[in-house]
Amino acid sequence: MARKALIVDDDQSVRMLLNMTLKSKGFECTEAVDGQEGFRTALKIAPDLIVLDLTMPNMNGFEACEKLRGHEKTAKTPILVLSGETTDLNRDILSGTLRATAFIPKPFDRATVLEAVARIFPDLK
Repeated sequence: MARKALIVDDDQSVRMLLNMTLKSKGFECTEAVDGQEGFRTALKIAPDLIVLDLTMPNMNGFEACEKLRGHEKTAKTPILVLSGETTDLNRDILSGTLRATAFIPKPFDRATVLEAVARIFPDLK
């Protein structure tokens, strides 16, 4: 059975790149365009991995991450955060308070994403 990934980003080109990258490792991908849709979708599909942008309309990635961590269905799901906002404060908030699994600054390339995914899922190396 394929692992499921949920890609939450308001940028279609980013979603497309992530979709292709994760599918190359056998993930079945679902996409969402903002934090609200991402949260609802995560509860519906129970993904094995959530890739989450920080800056989005309706519900940003900080809020979405907090809600995902606060729900029993997604509390332990690995969350890979992508963002052009790379301040130390953001990283501290994500790794500390919100407990994101990994952080990748934008712009990124496929290799960086694959390395982060391999750290989360060592059997995919």
